[in-house]
Amino acid sequence: MASYPKEFEGTWAMDKAQSEDADAMLSAQGVGWMKRKVIAASSVTVTISGDGNKVIIKTETTFSTKVNEWTLGEEVDQENPVLGNVKAVLTVEGNKIINVMKNENGVTTVVRSVEGDKLISEGKFEPTKGETVTLKRIYVKQ
Repeated sequence: MASYPKEFEGTWAMDKAQSEDADAMLSAQGVGWMKRKVIAASSVTVTISGDGNKVIIKTETTFSTKVNEWTLGEEVDQENPVLGNVKAVLTVEGNKIINVMKNENGVTTVVRSVEGDKLISEGKFEPTKGETVTLKRIYVKQ
């Protein structure tokens, strides 16, 4: 099993100007209009830390904070603030951290990579019914 890549270590703030609008993905995931508007108005900061096969991802928005602790490769039941209850697993492939979350609505995959001082987060939602939706967000190291 691969271990946590240290280039992810640190705090990253979302650059809204370089990031895609999340509305299409959130709508496909079943998130209501009002919640989508609140999410769109939020600032997002992600802090990633870890050691060996343990990873902690703290996501802070204008309205909430969520901390997830992972053991790489182990599936967990998780309460996701957007998706609700999911089965989730975090893995490392090369220089990428991959998070796969499944619930009755479909599968959401988030692939994170680091390019210089930027964290690139590429999401894909594959619904049980309907078309796949993607989302790319860019975060800048703080």
